[in-house]
Amino acid sequence: MKEEGVRPNSLTFTAVLSACRHAGLVDEGRKHFESMINDYSIVPRIEQFASMVDLHGRAGRLTEAYRFIEMMPVQADASVWGALLGSCRTYDNFELAELVAEKLFKLDPQDVTSYVMMSHVYANAGRSEDVSKLRNLMRERELKKLPGHSVVEANCRLHRFLVDSKPRHSWPTV
Repeated sequence: MKEEGVRPNSLTFTAVLSACRHAGLVDEGRKHFESMINDYSIVPRIEQFASMVDLHGRAGRLTEAYRFIEMMPVQADASVWGALLGSCRTYDNFELAELVAEKLFKLDPQDVTSYVMMSHVYANAGRSEDVSKLRNLMRERELKKLPGHSVVEANCRLHRFLVDSKPRHSWPTV
């Protein structure tokens, strides 16, 4: 893009950071993030901050991801904290996961995703008592996990399939 004289915008950097995080290119992603700010004077948006947290988290650099959040000039939202919680689950870091989950529970006490993810962290750590406490809290707050689903478009119609659902009579035509 530089060679062609094309100036990247915020969306361009979101895509580049996403590619870096999926490829595990932490240093490359950091360079692009810094270039966005220093070379192009683009103020990072929350999705770029979340990408940077996810970039570090996916690489197992959970402490760096947490420090990055602490250094952000804006308050982290659920997407940022959720990215870190997902990495805590992947790398079985339940101490940091507890801290992150508390932040998520305060940000949005009705978001079932955070509770379910933290429940999985506890389960992976063999902390069945904590799993039970969290599930009881979910019941008290009347939070229910929605079943997983897929949506397929066929013949100009959308067809939704739920996990463990029985095929309907029209299923073979889809």
